[in-house]
Parts: sequence; C-alpha cells; structure tokens
Amino acid sequence: MPIAFSPWWRRRTAQPNADPPNPQQPLRRFTRLSKIFGAFCWIQLAAVLVIWILFRFSGDRWWLATALLYGPRWIWGLPLVLLMPASLLLRRQLLWVLLLSTLILLFPIMGFCVSSTSIRGTPATSEVIRVLNCNVDGGSLNAPALMKVISEVQPDVIAGEEFPGPGDAISSALIPLGWHVRHDGGLFVASRFPIVSASPVPSLEGWRDIAVFCVLETPAGNINFVNVHLETPRKGLEALLQGRRSEIQPVIDNIARRRHESEQVSWQAKHLQGPVVIAGDFNLPCDSSIFRENWSQFNDAFSSAGFGFGYTKFTRKWSIRIDHLLVDNHWRVGRCYVGPDVGSDHKPLITELQSAGHS
Repeated sequence: MPIAFSPWWRRRTAQPNADPPNPQQPLRRFTRLSKIFGAFCWIQLAAVLVIWILFRFSGDRWWLATALLYGPRWIWGLPLVLLMPASLLLRRQLLWVLLLSTLILLFPIMGFCVSSTSIRGTPATSEVIRVLNCNVDGGSLNAPALMKVISEVQPDVIAGEEFPGPGDAISSALIPLGWHVRHDGGLFVASRFPIVSASPVPSLEGWRDIAVFCVLETPAGNINFVNVHLETPRKGLEALLQGRRSEIQPVIDNIARRRHESEQVSWQAKHLQGPVVIAGDFNLPCDSSIFRENWSQFNDAFSSAGFGFGYTKFTRKWSIRIDHLLVDNHWRVGRCYVGPDVGSDHKPLITELQSAGHS
C-alpha cells in the first residue's frame, strides 16, 4: 500500500511553546499611551504659564522675553488643536487642564477683552466726544477709505501717526469743512474744536516727533489731547528675526530707548492740568513692563470698554494691540472698537468718551 505524503507547503509547523494571546496587553498599551498623553497636557499648561510669567515680568526687560512679547502669540495654542480631541478619546478628566490652558492663552497671553461696558452698552447721551486714531504708514494710506470711515464714524478728533506732510488728501478734505489741522514731525491732529496750543516733543534724531501736546477748546471747557508715536521695537529685533542671535545688544539698547521716551512723555502727561486724552501708536502691548510702569495711571479705553482682541497692528503672520487711547479720571469710556482696513498695516481705533460727570 503506497504511503501518502503531503507537500511541505501544506504542512503546519507545530508551535508547542507558543504563548496564548494575552487579553491584558492592549489594556497595558492604552494605559501607557494615556499616561504619555497626560504628561503632554500638564506640559502644555506649564508652558502657557511660563509664557504668561515671562510676558508679565520680563517683557521689555529681558531681550529674549521681549522677542517673544512682540512675536506671534497664537503659536502657544497649537498643541491644543491635537490635545483637545485626543482627550475625548484617552482621558476626559484632563479636559479641565486643557481648558485652563486655553483660558490663559486667550485672556492674559493673547489679550482677549470682555468688559462689562461692551456687554451692557452705555446710556445714550449727546455729550460724547469721538476720537479716531490710526498709524497710516505714510504712503500706504488709502485716503478714500479713511475718509469713508471718517464720514461714517463722525469723529470729533482725529490723531494720525506716520502721516504725510501738509497738503495731503485728508487735510485737503477736512479743512474746507471747518476742521482745525496740525502737522508736527509725522504726527497729525485734526479737531472740530479749535486747537488753542500745541507743543511737539522731538525724538533724539530731531526729524520726527514722539508726541505733540495740544489743548482743544470744547464747549465744556479746554481738554488736553496728546498724540504719541513712540520708538518701534522692530529696530532692535530685526537682527534676531534674521537669525543673528549673537547681536542682542541692539535689542537691549532699543528697550532702553523706548523706556526713556515713554518716561519722558508720560511724565509730562501726568502733570497736565484738566482732562487728558492720550492717543497714538505706543508700540507697546498692554503687558509690556514699559507700558505698565509708565501708563498705568491712565485708563486704557479698549481694556475697559472693548470686546475681543482689539488688534491694531497687522503683519502677514500675526497681529498685536500696540495702538491705544488712554484717559484720566475726568472721562468715562463709552465704547472702543477697531475700525476697518484703510490701507495701512494698522487699523483705526475708534473711541467714544463721556465726561465722568455725566451718565
């Protein structure tokens, strides 16, 4: 009787020593992955806390913190794009950690404002002074666009920085309408009220002014109106942006100069008699140590009556709020918001002011 042989490829290899499947192995892998995910959540929270502390205590003091202060702030929230949905699958109990990270990112780091005034509004009153401020970036200004905003907003006072000289399209349009106009070293002030006096403050170079102190004659009495344009941090940060990290001295020198200019103008503003309104391109975010140390005596209009981020300066990759309107305790801010694009890399800031003695 012939013996039947099965082909080798059909033979099954015996595995007498093979271990049976372990049902606990996937669970161990999930637990390990969950722990790693949890560590990333806590690292994200620690990172935004460190950035917040750096901005608060070292911004415009230490060169590295200053570079971060004027850089894109949204990048610190990029990990949240992945961590938030992952937490729903892995560890939902860590959602509160991510939520806390989000709140720190949105409010103290990115500067989101939710004021009580912006929610409930302000009582209607005829005694309102509207101020429009914008850095027009010289030749980048779209004059018809700005005139359209002026026509819609109907401001009483306009402050501009990096403004073209006398004879520009805006001045030519406003003067026949009865506006009072001044040009001082790149600073522009136009007022429906007579400009009683004006005192420019020149920069170190002398070819531009860092501020002009005006007195406006209003029906309710004279008010001090100050238009400011302080030194830009860009000059100090350009070397770092180009990758030359060894050149930190320009950043240090730039910080010192911006602090000096801010101290000089704020000292004069604090010693003015009567109501004070200060508008302009400060080149300082609210969390800058220079801004807090020199301007905290005044009330920031957008912080007290604005809603949202209030960004006024725009680049191709990020935005920041460095244009402000400040007032003393003679005023109550009724409304403050950012206007539309007028061709500049800054957008206009529009503020409605009421005398503190009126409801």
